[in-house]
Amino acid sequence: MNNAWKEQIKQARGGDGAAARRIAERYETGEGVRRNVRKAIRYYAMAIKAGDGEAALGVGKLYHKLWKNGGAYCGAAKYMLGEAAEKGYAEAQYLLARYYTLDCEEKAALLERAAAQGLEDAAYEYARLALRKGGGSLGAVIPLIARHAQLGKGRFAFLMGYCAEFGYGVEASDEEAVYWYRRSAESGDKSALFALGRMYREGRGVRRDLSRARDYISRSAYLGHAEAQYAYALQLKKQEHYKEARAYFLLAYGQGVHCAALELGLLAERGLPKKKSAKEAIFYYAKVKEELPEAAYRYARLTGDEASMCFAVENNYPEALLEAGLRERDERKLSLALDKGLLSARLPLALLCYEKKDYDRARKLLVEDESGEAFCCLGRMYLRGEGVLQSYRKAALAFAESAEQMDANGLCEYGKLLESGFGVRRDGGAALSAYEESARRGNAEAIFRTGVFYAEGVVEKNEALAAKRFALAADLGHGEAAYRYAGCLSKGYGCKKNVRAALKYLHLAAERGVAEAQCDLAAKVAKGKRFSLAADLYERALGNGCERAALPLAECYRYGRGRGADPDKAIALYERAAKLAGAELWLRMASWTETGAVGLCKDEKRAERYCHTAAQLGNPVAQYRVAQAFFEEGCEG
Repeated sequence: MNNAWKEQIKQARGGDGAAARRIAERYETGEGVRRNVRKAIRYYAMAIKAGDGEAALGVGKLYHKLWKNGGAYCGAAKYMLGEAAEKGYAEAQYLLARYYTLDCEEKAALLERAAAQGLEDAAYEYARLALRKGGGSLGAVIPLIARHAQLGKGRFAFLMGYCAEFGYGVEASDEEAVYWYRRSAESGDKSALFALGRMYREGRGVRRDLSRARDYISRSAYLGHAEAQYAYALQLKKQEHYKEARAYFLLAYGQGVHCAALELGLLAERGLPKKKSAKEAIFYYAKVKEELPEAAYRYARLTGDEASMCFAVENNYPEALLEAGLRERDERKLSLALDKGLLSARLPLALLCYEKKDYDRARKLLVEDESGEAFCCLGRMYLRGEGVLQSYRKAALAFAESAEQMDANGLCEYGKLLESGFGVRRDGGAALSAYEESARRGNAEAIFRTGVFYAEGVVEKNEALAAKRFALAADLGHGEAAYRYAGCLSKGYGCKKNVRAALKYLHLAAERGVAEAQCDLAAKVAKGKRFSLAADLYERALGNGCERAALPLAECYRYGRGRGADPDKAIALYERAAKLAGAELWLRMASWTETGAVGLCKDEKRAERYCHTAAQLGNPVAQYRVAQAFFEEGCEG
């Protein structure tokens, strides 16, 4: 140690506060000695005890630094800075203000006192605090901001521009805002650069210039402005510079911009600029799913988390509302999604209204949508007269518009009108072309209709092609096509005969509700003595409109095959079958009821009525029997 240092220590120990403070400062900074925070604090304490006012500020600043670096010195820093602030030290007042919350009056008072002493940092923080609070405090702070701005202080010029842009304490003026932002930007203020970029991008106060806007925002982003980094990253993403965009999104996210985490998740989910990574996307979405409904929705889609989906729906995120509305068949949610600007919700909403028979609203939405599927649904409304006057011509026009947009269902429906000649001129060739176009788009009904055309030779007969089309439509789930293909296989029509495969397709057709197939399958099952299953199939076939199932089902009830014997039900079914079968069955029923044949009750009146019905239908035997009955009655009379 040199003599001067020794003398200084001697003076400090002798009660010289200034000497003790100078030693503490050297130990704090490591100037000429090894840095030692403990010794610095000890000598600051000696200086304070000796009455040195600046020592309280020095030790307060030291404790403040230690606290900011993760030390447990908050209380000590606040106490010592408070001591220095009471003695009027502006820097102490400024630092002490940082320990109070924004809404604390003490914070504003400390900053105001420090600013009055000319401390620029305090004046800036005081001005920002006043702008946040607004109200009456603005009148006093605007002159302070203007004074520093006129002196060329960049950050104050930015605040002046901010006041001018939003009308805080001064008259709102975009031109004035641009003037101050430009002055602040000249000094390199990152907030001003970003604000000036916004003004150029939006064309406020200046002529719109996207190139200059991009330049200002990129400079602000480079200087570390969080919002500018996010905005610049969005620009880079739009230009497909995904690698650079991701880098700036990461920077913005590091500074607390939640939307940047969402964008990082979207990039990861879409594999930009590297491989797709659901794991990485989930990581970023999870970070902000409680703040951003879109992040919650995307997190829910990737993880199946119901709570996140509920959060997105509760916060009216349009895509979440659409998904929930489709899943729950909820008209309100679909309407809300449409109101939020999600146009893809319009068609599902229209179709739901159509299903619920709210035809007026459905028609309005369909007309607004103008998609191929919308025109197809509109065509069906005109075809069936649902909510509108029935009109084949208007139906044809709607289906034609749908077909023009190459909607598969619209093409098929238009083909049906061309085939039948309703609303348009009948044209088999044009109908086949429409069916073929629809079939190429995977429409099972259209594939089936082309098969019918080739099977029946409407345009040209081609049995092999017809069988292929029936098979293809059947594999796509078309029941009637499965029934027709079963017939092809059983007879070798257009394909190799295959009884086993025919039975398989017959089963498929029956399962898909084709009444004729159910009836035919029941007959095959009945041959195998599986009467209960046969009776079930006949019941289903009859329920689906196959009247020829009534006769075999009547015999099931008559003879107790697969059903309990029930003469009354058997007679009712025989009557239903006779309406299709004609006079011969009526005559046989007359004979059965007259004699009380097996499984039926004897009923002469009913027998007479049946015989009369057969006679009216032209059966000569019945007519002879009716005539003979009249003759006998006449002789007796």
